[in-house]
Amino acid sequence: MKTSLALTLVTACAVAGGGTGAALRAFHSDTPSHSQQPPTIASTTTPRPTVTHTAQPPKATPTTTPAVTPPPTRPQPCRSTGVRLTLTYAGAAAGSSGENLIVTNVGRDNCLLMGYALVHLLSSGAVLSATDTGGQVDGPVNPEPVILAPGKQAAATVLVADADNYPAKQCGVVTTNGLQVILPGDSGMVVLPMKARGCTNPKDNVLRVMPFSTQFTTVTP
Repeated sequence: MKTSLALTLVTACAVAGGGTGAALRAFHSDTPSHSQQPPTIASTTTPRPTVTHTAQPPKATPTTTPAVTPPPTRPQPCRSTGVRLTLTYAGAAAGSSGENLIVTNVGRDNCLLMGYALVHLLSSGAVLSATDTGGQVDGPVNPEPVILAPGKQAAATVLVADADNYPAKQCGVVTTNGLQVILPGDSGMVVLPMKARGCTNPKDNVLRVMPFSTQFTTVTP
């Protein structure tokens, strides 16, 4: 109905000489607008999760402890059961004769000779009282240890003073036929044949001994 009325008004205006332009403008001004507005889209913002960073302690740098090498273990003292003892002539000088007491390791392990052997002169199997302690001479205060490997040798020189150089009545000269040896750190006794002239008087000790060494001593005038 409204559309027919509008067309009638347009026609009337055209007839009245107002022109079609005015009529069209009137038509458009009275016709409701049918243009569609774009729908409004509500934007929803999703909150981001909060990330908490916890500071980590710095990693400890591993330390390397240098390996400590233990000191070498000293071998056991040489025992009379694991060595062979012999005597060899070392010479004579200044009224004394010398014998090298040689120790040979016949065992399977190293053994230790530290210091002096205890030596006694024997007369008919009896220890002369004058030589019970076995004097020590010509050696350092603290002799160096001698480590004797299997098959190796070391020696200690035994010096015997000529008993005839002592007053006969004071000395009580007697012929000896053996030398009793006790190695340092051992309790075993070894008797070696050795002829010498000794004194029965305890004050006249004709026997002296040197420390063990890998070098053999020669007694010279």
